[in-house]
Amino acid sequence: VRDSLAVAESVVPGATENLLNLIVSKLSNLGWEGPKDEDADIESLLRPLALSSIAKYGYQPVIDEALNRFRTFMNLRKLVLFNLLNYVNINDKQSGDNKSNIPSSLRSVVYAVVVKNGGKDEFYAIKKYYLTVQDSTERQWALISLGAVKDPELIQDCLEF
Repeated sequence: VRDSLAVAESVVPGATENLLNLIVSKLSNLGWEGPKDEDADIESLLRPLALSSIAKYGYQPVIDEALNRFRTFMNLRKLVLFNLLNYVNINDKQSGDNKSNIPSSLRSVVYAVVVKNGGKDEFYAIKKYYLTVQDSTERQWALISLGAVKDPELIQDCLEF
């Protein structure tokens, strides 16, 4: 998908828009949430590829949704940590999986889109997440996503990190 978008633009000016429209129409069928048994579904492979491809080419609705899901994810994380630090009993329904608004197959995509299109707050939130999360896969996704930053000041921060 990504290669098709890059080649299309170099061969036929304006072709990217047509390919994006095709991907967006497929994405409307895929959505952000997959079925419960998504691991066995071929769409679990297509969904992150389609989302990352159209986000790379600036499709704003996907960028906005990624930012919203990330902010919700970080707010839930803060709530759980706040409650734990204050020794409040949290029942399973309240604590839950603080990543549930971001399907596991899309986390790496969302983190990268957020760092690339967000600001300093999102960059430092991902950086802090990398430093505090215990899951090695989550750490890897967070660290890799830091490389998507565009702000020269944040690039320097990332290189010094």
